[in-house]
Order: sequence, then C-alpha cells, then structure tokens
Amino acid sequence: MNLFNRQKRIVQLISENVTSVIGLSTLTRYRIWGVNLCTLLKHSL
Repeated sequence: MNLFNRQKRIVQLISENVTSVIGLSTLTRYRIWGVNLCTLLKHSL
C-alpha cells in the first residue's frame, strides 16, 4: 500500500512536470509568433 502511494505520487509529479513543460513551450511558441506578427505589421506599415 505504501509502495503504491509512492508510485502514485511519482506519476503525479511526472505528469505535473510534463504539463508545465508543455505550457512553457506553447507560451514561447505564442511569444515567437507574436514577435513575428509585430515585425510583419511594422514592415507592412
């Protein structure tokens, strides 16, 4: 039972880390996309 709880906690930590990494990558992707959009707008103006 104790081993099961420890395993569950490890899985929870891993899933939290994975979701945070995915969130960070999407944030940086949106930031890069926004910068590209800004430069495009500046060039068009």
